[in-house]
Formats: sequence, structure tokens, C-alpha cells
Amino acid sequence: MNEMYGLVEVENGTELAFYFVSITINEKAVVLSDRTNGKKPLNLHIPLGEIEKFKTQTIFGTEEISFYFDNHQYKFIEYGNQTIKRFGKLLDEVLSLVVC
Repeated sequence: MNEMYGLVEVENGTELAFYFVSITINEKAVVLSDRTNGKKPLNLHIPLGEIEKFKTQTIFGTEEISFYFDNHQYKFIEYGNQTIKRFGKLLDEVLSLVVC
């Protein structure tokens, strides 16, 4: 549906890692795909119905999106290319359809 590029912060309560990914949203899932040619891969298919605690917020003028999936927090922070604002809007729209 839509592909964007970004940096995702993944935290499980004891570990924190950052990944450069392609972000794709379709009618069933958010797909995060490795952008580092295998140097630090993250390839993940997140079903929309399993996303919990989705929120968007602005902190010190910076857009941020976060949600939980499989006991991990995924946080996407805007770094000036408007990707996160667009991602948040698209994800909010798709999630509202899942809830209905």
C-alpha cells in the first residue's frame, strides 16, 4: 500500500535496539523490512489486530509514534523527512478500520 523509510527503536524491558527499516502498511499488517543489507536485520510482520497501545505524540516539537506488539515496544521518531507523521496518519486510519 505505502512504503516509507525510517528508524525504529525496539525495547523489551531489558534491551533497547535501533533498526533502519522500510515501513509498509497494508490492510492486514505493518511490515518492517531490513534496510542495512543484513548488517543489523529486522524483518517483521505485525498483524494490525495485534497492535496494542498505539499512540502518536509530539515531544519537544518532534513527532513520535509508538505501539506494543509481542511484549515489545516499537517507537518511530521523526527525523525531518515527514515519514513518521505520514506513517502515523496511515496507521491510525487502518487501525480504525480494524476496530470497526
